[in-house]
Amino acid sequence: MLWTWLSSGNPATHTDRYLHFSSHHPASAKRAAVRSLFDRARNVTLRKENLREEEHLTTTFKQNGYPLPFIRAISSSLQEPSTPPEEESDEEPDDEGSQEDERKPPLAVIPYVSGVSERIRKACEKFDLRVVFKSGPTLRSLLTKVKDPLPKEKLAGVVYQIPCQCGKVYVGETQRRLETRVKEHRDACNKGDTWKSAIAEHQWDQQHQVDWDATRVLDRAARPVQLKVKEALHIERTPANNRLNRDGGYELPGCWIATMKKLGGGGNRASANRAGAPPSAPSRMGARAQ
Repeated sequence: MLWTWLSSGNPATHTDRYLHFSSHHPASAKRAAVRSLFDRARNVTLRKENLREEEHLTTTFKQNGYPLPFIRAISSSLQEPSTPPEEESDEEPDDEGSQEDERKPPLAVIPYVSGVSERIRKACEKFDLRVVFKSGPTLRSLLTKVKDPLPKEKLAGVVYQIPCQCGKVYVGETQRRLETRVKEHRDACNKGDTWKSAIAEHQWDQQHQVDWDATRVLDRAARPVQLKVKEALHIERTPANNRLNRDGGYELPGCWIATMKKLGGGGNRASANRAGAPPSAPSRMGARAQ
């Protein structure tokens, strides 16, 4: 495909559409959009083209809703094109000082909510906690599905629930595919390896049949710690007399459990789980059978 290049260096197909100033994103993201393009213009284009390129960027950002003072404040704060690096010093670095520089404050990533996230970050600064915002779902991510959904058996990093014919359920978590973990449970039931699976122990002690086909995914997580926390929450939501888990999994803070019960997220929703209704909040996965 042939592109017609403009004098500014952008192809004719370029739409000059950038993150709009009115979009629901933190101000830091909007500043970064302006800063990165002005910095690129000063360091990539020829010096004689700098003024023309910066005028083009100013016009473009104004069309994207950016106030002129906002644009000028950021462009004027940038340094001139990079200068040759300073000569390295022959002095040996201070090990203690370098170690202190490497110590970074703890990092917390939270969803961005205008007017709320900024206050949380300001409060966390008092405790030397660095807060980073992440954007929420977009219309595109909500309305378009580029890939076909995987069947539940092929999903990995899940909190799952396996019911028994008696109405009790087992809640577990696995970072592998669900079909792999379920097969381990089934093998333990068939061989009588009750020490490997709480489901096998229940089946052999009570002579009940496990409804493998009714296995369902309760939650998903990308990180192991998140997976264990969600497992523990789902276990906590399941009444003690209705679960097959040997323990509660990941130890949750007492304030979490008290808050969940206060909000009605405790074991009083077991009937909804038995009926197959999707959980309205993350639940705590049963401990992995050993």
